[in-house]
Amino acid sequence: MSIAYIVGYSSGSGTTAMAVGLATSWKNSGKKVLLIPAADGTASDIKTFVDSVLPSNNEAELFLGAGRDEKIELLRDWQQSYDVIVIDGGASTETPQNRAEIEVDIINATHAKVLGVIGYDRSINREEVRKWSRTYGDHFTGLIVNKCHKYSTNDVDNRLLPELSLDGISMIKVIPEKRVLIAPTVAQIVEHIQGKYFANADRNEDLVEHLLIGGLITEWGGNYFNRFSNQAVIVRGGRIDIQMSALNFPLNLLILTNCETPSQYVFQRAEDLGVPLVTVSSDTHQTMSLLETLHSRVNVMHPEKINYLSGLLDEDATSHVLGQALGVL
Repeated sequence: MSIAYIVGYSSGSGTTAMAVGLATSWKNSGKKVLLIPAADGTASDIKTFVDSVLPSNNEAELFLGAGRDEKIELLRDWQQSYDVIVIDGGASTETPQNRAEIEVDIINATHAKVLGVIGYDRSINREEVRKWSRTYGDHFTGLIVNKCHKYSTNDVDNRLLPELSLDGISMIKVIPEKRVLIAPTVAQIVEHIQGKYFANADRNEDLVEHLLIGGLITEWGGNYFNRFSNQAVIVRGGRIDIQMSALNFPLNLLILTNCETPSQYVFQRAEDLGVPLVTVSSDTHQTMSLLETLHSRVNVMHPEKINYLSGLLDEDATSHVLGQALGVL
């Protein structure tokens, strides 16, 4: 019946997160939903974690492989079978001009409703945002400001929102930046640092929200290791005392640096506690330097992230308001 086209102001705005979150929320409310991922290779990931939203047949593959006219016909046909079609349009400003024109042609021909997503940045240019939103004409329904950290509240409330309101841009929701949404999995960390599992590799899909370096601790270990949940600790392989101290508290991952094989004491303790134990040949400094580029592997395709997003969009009836604005409800 309705098509919700999610477009991003710039690369990394979070269109996939919004598309998956909204599709899941509407699916949970009883709507028959078709989710079309962006043309960036994420289709299989979305299908893995949102299989109940993305049908088991090949609609997404057909759409991504089709030309402009064929895409229009496909969407018109699918509108007869689904309550809502959610399309992750990706970052339109990062695509070639001809693709941007094709995108607008598809939106115009199918009367899709466009939802814009902007990742918060203090340097957001009001004029550029206005120009971008007007690319979609009357189909542009509203804007979500994503990734707003706690120190941005004053700027968002007192500058950004009033400025955009003057341009007639409807603000749908401000999404706060949360660690859970940018957290890597154990598997992503281990692959990135080329680590070797010694225990509990089956917990490789656990999320890691905090990274702690275990060294130079001059007080009781609990004051340091017992502060955060969903944490990974990085310790030099020779510091068995610090490793054992860290294992006294909840860990999602223990990484031993400059180490080929963990001590038997540490291995047995980690195995008994169900903590993934990994070694790397690099030293602690080199390992932490590698982890600084980990963000390139992180995405929203994780059950906990999807559940968090759909719950966040259900707060204060945001998904319902969006559904009405987009003609879904």
